[in-house]
Amino acid sequence: MGVSIIVPYHRGEHFFRDCLDSIVESKLEDYEVIIVYDKNAVYDASVIDNQRENKRYGQIIEEYKSLLPIYNYVLIDKTGVAAARNLGISKASKEYVYFLDSDDYVIHDGLHKMLQIADENVATIVSGVMLPTWFKRYTFLKSVEQTTSEDSKENIVESAKRYDVCDIASQLFQEEVSVLNLLIKRSWLQERELQFDEANQFYSDFPFVSSLLAGCTDHDIWICSQLKTYAKRSHNDTIQYPSLTQIKAGNRMEQFLEAFVASSGYIGANQEELRYLLDVYCCKFLLHNYEKSYHGRKSYVMSEETFGAYSMALHNMSQRVFIGFSKEQQQILSAIRSNQRKKVVKIANKMIMKQKKIGLFGNTIQRARVLDKLIFRRLPVKQNWVMFESFGGKSYSDNCKYIYEYMLKNYGDEYKYIWVMRDHSIIIQGNPTVIKPNTYQYLYYLSRAKFLVFNSRQPIWYNKRKESVFIETWHGTPLKKLVFDMEDVHSATLTHKEDFYKVSRKWDYLISDNAFSTEVFKHAFLFDKDKIAEYGYPRNDLLYADNTQEITKRVKEKLGIPLEKKVILYAPTWRDDEFYSHGKYKFSLAIDIEQMKQALGEEYVLLLRTHYFVVDQVDSLCGDGFVYNGSRYQDITELYLASDICVTDYSSVFFDYANLRRPILFFVYDLEKYKEELHGFYIDMETEVPGPLLQTNEQLLQAIEHINDIEETYKERYNTFYNRFCAIDDGHAAERIVEKLIRNK
Repeated sequence: MGVSIIVPYHRGEHFFRDCLDSIVESKLEDYEVIIVYDKNAVYDASVIDNQRENKRYGQIIEEYKSLLPIYNYVLIDKTGVAAARNLGISKASKEYVYFLDSDDYVIHDGLHKMLQIADENVATIVSGVMLPTWFKRYTFLKSVEQTTSEDSKENIVESAKRYDVCDIASQLFQEEVSVLNLLIKRSWLQERELQFDEANQFYSDFPFVSSLLAGCTDHDIWICSQLKTYAKRSHNDTIQYPSLTQIKAGNRMEQFLEAFVASSGYIGANQEELRYLLDVYCCKFLLHNYEKSYHGRKSYVMSEETFGAYSMALHNMSQRVFIGFSKEQQQILSAIRSNQRKKVVKIANKMIMKQKKIGLFGNTIQRARVLDKLIFRRLPVKQNWVMFESFGGKSYSDNCKYIYEYMLKNYGDEYKYIWVMRDHSIIIQGNPTVIKPNTYQYLYYLSRAKFLVFNSRQPIWYNKRKESVFIETWHGTPLKKLVFDMEDVHSATLTHKEDFYKVSRKWDYLISDNAFSTEVFKHAFLFDKDKIAEYGYPRNDLLYADNTQEITKRVKEKLGIPLEKKVILYAPTWRDDEFYSHGKYKFSLAIDIEQMKQALGEEYVLLLRTHYFVVDQVDSLCGDGFVYNGSRYQDITELYLASDICVTDYSSVFFDYANLRRPILFFVYDLEKYKEELHGFYIDMETEVPGPLLQTNEQLLQAIEHINDIEETYKERYNTFYNRFCAIDDGHAAERIVEKLIRNK
């Protein structure tokens, strides 16, 4: 018993490889993989090089031909997933067909098990359980390996059950109707001449599945298995690789209506329960489009003609269809049936205001945005106002601090300075206006300041005025892959890439510390190179100051570190997978503090500097005279000067620390996991970083005890690293930024 796996492909090599790899490991025997390439589909040529995509597709096919029985076809004069699937059906030769999207993957040997079920039951159609995921195959399979273990033939058969068509329909109509993960007898499709509607870009699955349901007779066997067989992958990159459901288009309502009408046409007069389920599904779709967001005065969701067609469709539905909806939802559906377009929007908006509380009745940010639109935006931009924000207002530090101090020293009261600080007790030089983030004051100054200097992202809701100049200094040379270079996003929101794209379009300038960073920012942020200012990092100006010994003494005294002790600065990054929930991060220390104290305590102290995500969790480790907490110290650059050795892992601190030419050790106890599963790196840590990679506490201790030998061994590599990443820093980065970008010289 064989299967023809039909895979439409447009673009997204990383998705496609996961898909093909899953087939390779599916334990199939009699099968063919029919790949239909839709090279004509272009959704956004501005962010994707389609010529490159075509070339890479050919290379991937050649690579996998030795691993899979691939039959490769290309759509000619057509485009869309419906056309690709129809071509695939026409080329299929096996007993069953199975539709697999190129951005999804089968789970282990799930398809093989479905074929076993089909064989045992002489089934017309077999369906399995589809699991949703945001992650690549490697990550996902690790998370489900306990629940998708090997099954005996008896367990596989027992997991399957024949269902009534209406029971199946009630399951399929719970989510967006999809043909995916259905194993269908090819002869059955041919007898009924079933095809996908190629004119419908978004909802061609709906009438196709409806025709499957309506066409099943008492002699046809539809088996539902409880085995987890298919991973449906959502896209975290809606800018470069939007899924079909994420593409923004104005004709979605019209296309759904066409799909609904076509689906209704397949249902016979005696299939009342199936028609009822279909009608309920249509109503849910309509309600979702009205309830998902607030609608403006002239926003009616769809055209008057389309609304009238929906009105007629609902008018023909039985009263039973509307019983299961809430009172407000019934009012919306009733207004649609009565063809009252304005009334529908009014009821829906009232529901949204009640549930989400928007506008002046909402939270502080929502009220502030209304005030901004009505008042702040009508006031002129102040040409001499400069607003600074470092790490979301958590500290007076980083590039923003040194740009500010340069301006204060050289131009004094010529400018009005505004600092965003959560903690107003922190002392800031000069006499700046200090405000808290996400307040009315915050939005007022955001709206009126001419220059905005931030080192991380601004709020996504902020709408920059044309007259303002936004200078994004960023906060480090990247080692770990960023934003659009990351395949999976673990600890950030699922809309991280889209949100980042939106806020970064408002940056007028992005500061880079070296040519390497400039190239990374181009593709990681999809950012215009002409807007990247390769001036060096102002925070590193201090490393070239004349009074570094004085600063070192001051730092040690402030932290209570004995002046005669040498300092080991340990500055690890946070791990993307160590979090409780969004914004709540775990912290665990891999260094054996007691062992280090016993071996090094006479000569050294350990100064901990954690990532700012987990600064509040370090206090319990301190107080023994060996471990000191530098995580709340405002300026890490001063900690660099006070330290003799830097121990880090994947944090970008070593790029800055290398300016001092002091020894750097890399304690990378989870290197393989971090590299393969979480981020991936831009440079080869094994050959390019200016120090040894250490994976055990014993190796770390030995390296510190023989630090002079380490320096000599890595001297040449250190020099190469310095010339590549530190050559621009010279103590004048803040000067370049201020004079060229703010003073406009």
